[in-house]
Amino acid sequence: PGLSSFPLSKNLSQKEQMPALKCNLAAICQNLHRLIKAKLLGGTDKSNDLVNLTTGNQPILSQIRRQKLPDPELIPNAGSFFKNPIISAADFEHLKTITNNQALGPVPFYLQPCGAVKIPAAWLIDKAGLKGTQVKGLQIHAKQALVLTNPNAMPLKAVLQASDEITHIVKQRFNVILEREPQILG
Repeated sequence: PGLSSFPLSKNLSQKEQMPALKCNLAAICQNLHRLIKAKLLGGTDKSNDLVNLTTGNQPILSQIRRQKLPDPELIPNAGSFFKNPIISAADFEHLKTITNNQALGPVPFYLQPCGAVKIPAAWLIDKAGLKGTQVKGLQIHAKQALVLTNPNAMPLKAVLQASDEITHIVKQRFNVILEREPQILG
């Protein structure tokens, strides 16, 4: 299929999504290359080793999650609410200039195979001054800025308005667009 047939986010323009789309395609090509190489060399794919490591440490991971994340049985939440944005290298340089001018410290980042850069959404929300605050009746969790809690059982409209407000503030402050992770059905 052509690039235009890949599903794109409704919240972002095609231009804004190109760094992420290029990275996804690069990751697919990288994984395919690794699998072909393993097959040609008569070896096996070792990617399951990582899965075994993470599932083998499940009690430790669960303990860390319990310490940082609210229990959805006690405080309604959907876990991580925003995707970590992938931006171009040029946009990352611009972001570093913005954060240096505001004395916010170094920007954490993850270089992607395609040359784009992934930025932690939680860091952006935190540095925008939103961590632990209330927005449109919803609470940005004090221990993990990526988690939007709904302790007052606000309706979906309020959740979407809070999400839009957070996205707007981060865009104004850092010129980076956040995208919701949970899908809205219906």
